[in-house]
Amino acid sequence: MDKKFLVDFMLGKLAKWLRLLGYDAVYKSITNMVDLERYLDQGYIFLTRRSDWLKNKKLPKDMFYFVQSNKTQEQMREIIRHFNLKLDKKYIFSRCSCCNTILVEKNKEEVIPHVPEYIGKIHNRFKFCPTCKRFYWPGTHRERIEAWLKACFTEGHRP
Repeated sequence: MDKKFLVDFMLGKLAKWLRLLGYDAVYKSITNMVDLERYLDQGYIFLTRRSDWLKNKKLPKDMFYFVQSNKTQEQMREIIRHFNLKLDKKYIFSRCSCCNTILVEKNKEEVIPHVPEYIGKIHNRFKFCPTCKRFYWPGTHRERIEAWLKACFTEGHRP
């Protein structure tokens, strides 16, 4: 995905949802310009709700966005609209929602010892996070997540 986000500490849910869409979303407390510049130099766009950053004249306008809303779904709509993000099925669920690492496909035989027995019986597709060692599969929550994300793209935004 072409955009990368540095998500300030008070926007943890937003970071999670951006990751579920497949975007690189680093979640970190940024308190000084030196740390921030390190990420900006790597192409990250800084998302924050801290108004003190608005006063900083050194921040490049195209690499910084002040999130207006307090509500997660409205925050997602803001980011989608402002940065013209896309809902691409190829990238949804491609990153770990906890640590941002790109997930690795695993075959059923590799996963069986690590997931509940009934999950191994009813699912055939699995992903694994090599960093935090979590396993993922298309459970019932997946439909709710997809519906929530689609609502972010359709209400007040073109699909």
